Amino acid sequence: MKLAPRRPRAHSSARDQALIPLINVVFLMLIFFMVIGRLVPPGLFAVDPPSSRVGEVATPDAWMVLVSADGRLAMNGQGLSVDTLVARLREADATHALPQLTLKADAALSAGRLRELLEPLRRVGLEHIHLVTIPVR
Repeated sequence: MKLAPRRPRAHSSARDQALIPLINVVFLMLIFFMVIGRLVPPGLFAVDPPSSRVGEVATPDAWMVLVSADGRLAMNGQGLSVDTLVARLREADATHALPQLTLKADAALSAGRLRELLEPLRRVGLEHIHLVTIPVR
């Protein structure tokens, strides 16, 4: 008895065709997360913000300044002093309006030290400074 060679079924290729969009989506997600992972600059030091019951979402175009528990400052992954930050704010004010400033201060930072930091910033002309907090659950 002679058997004819098996031919592939037509529906198996249709099943393979249905997997192509799934593979495309997986690769697009992979590329997306690879790009996003590189856009967020690492901080110069770890900051654990305080918690709060109320708040609002910060604007993405604001300058983000990290403040460590011992009062060190960092912006865009680089350490800086209060005088340097004030000078940058004055330069920005000379070219256009003052940017919005967001402080991401460590919860262990004392209120007195935070106030010492805010005074020179207020003298530059900043009226609204946002403080990053973690919502209480």
